[in-house]
Amino acid sequence: MLTHHDILWSIIAPAIIAILAMLISHFPPWRRDAKTQPYGPALAVACAFAIAFTGIAGWPRFPPIAVEGWLPYLALFSVLLAIAVTFVGSDRGIFGAFILALAARALMRSQPPRPIWIILIAAIALIVWCVVMDYLAAKAPGPGLPILLAFFAAGAAIVLVDSGTQSFGQLAGAIAIALGFIGVSGFWFRRLTLSRGGILALTITLMGLILCGHLVADVKCRDLFVLAAAPLSLWSVQLPVINRRPWRRFIVGAIVMTLVLSISVAPAMKGLIKTMKEQTESYQY
Repeated sequence: MLTHHDILWSIIAPAIIAILAMLISHFPPWRRDAKTQPYGPALAVACAFAIAFTGIAGWPRFPPIAVEGWLPYLALFSVLLAIAVTFVGSDRGIFGAFILALAARALMRSQPPRPIWIILIAAIALIVWCVVMDYLAAKAPGPGLPILLAFFAAGAAIVLVDSGTQSFGQLAGAIAIALGFIGVSGFWFRRLTLSRGGILALTITLMGLILCGHLVADVKCRDLFVLAAAPLSLWSVQLPVINRRPWRRFIVGAIVMTLVLSISVAPAMKGLIKTMKEQTESYQY
């Protein structure tokens, strides 16, 4: 059960940060056609994650001992890259180089040690996921994609909690809150996009959490692949027959992603219900 402390750091604080980030990244904020600056969604996701990490687990010392301790540092560095994209004009190539170098460095510190080829495969997979989702975000501006990704983050949170990592689940929930408020802001800001900033921060924080859940907890390989594939399934809405109306893209995307996500979320929810039932029965005795 969530305490007042958990609610403050994993729900209220991420929501406030996401709202402020969206306001400062659309200038002036009262203009609906104000362009989304790349640092805005990145700032919302990364800082929401960082503040939640600090409140739930405490800010990790540098260099971190645990592999998940690298995530807040990487998340904040993604904001700097998004700022560079905003003012310098760097493209997605810098994203790939950044993730490859630092994700591989973080994975090398995981316990037990992993073979170098596994580390390289994981780092390259993160790059591919980031680039593919970034292109999708460029093709799908507006509130639909952030809202769908918020539901995805909530589903990932359920899987992480069921895998014995409640703190990871709470952090994923904080990301879901931030994405939800980013999506809601898209009903006002017509040119909202997660491209060239938001997706990078999401890759580092949420996909990093899921990968860490596999490395240090009980997230199964099946769940790792399913959770990675669920957002990628949203490319299905780019088919010409579907890609005509925003509402149609949203509904079809929600159905397709839910079907993929349910492969992992349904057993996780069943496991959580069973655990809660057992805890309730133990209290009665």
